[in-house]
Amino acid sequence: MKDYLFSDLGYADRCYITNENNEAIGGEVFIFDNNENVICEIEFDENKNEVLKLERKYSDNGNLMEEARYLEGDLEDINMFKYNAENFVVERVKKDIDGIEVEKEIIEYNERNEEIKKTVFANESHIIEEFLYDDKGNMVLNSVRRDGQLVFRNSCCYNEVNEVISEEILEIDWQGNIYRHEKLIHEYI
Repeated sequence: MKDYLFSDLGYADRCYITNENNEAIGGEVFIFDNNENVICEIEFDENKNEVLKLERKYSDNGNLMEEARYLEGDLEDINMFKYNAENFVVERVKKDIDGIEVEKEIIEYNERNEEIKKTVFANESHIIEEFLYDDKGNMVLNSVRRDGQLVFRNSCCYNEVNEVISEEILEIDWQGNIYRHEKLIHEYI
């Protein structure tokens, strides 16, 4: 369970995490800038040792530009972000502690600013996730390909009030074997 404590300005700047016996097992501290952006987030364990720290930098208009991740005090990686004119992320680049690019994500949008394609390049492979929407903005198809091979597909149907009424989910392993194929019916009461 997480219990949040608030600053005089109304920000949730601390959080204590307890287990089902109400014993402290960790916590989080949040530091805000003058624009109410979280510029530092620190997770600690039950002994108050720092486990994870995220340091963030924002643009003047509030877009996250850089996030440095530290594990147990050591810099692990840095993510940098680029945005389009509508302030949607179009690129994320992850660099290791030596500044070497280890992952790159490119995101494309349609004219309604709906995400239609996400391409991730990492570990000498690439993953492409694509989304298809109906004219009401409902996602009707989501597929993922790893190095050109289909590994996931989810197709959805909606009722007249845009609630999902059915889904068909397909997952395929790296050898091309289907290990999950489900047809789900959603009912609303």
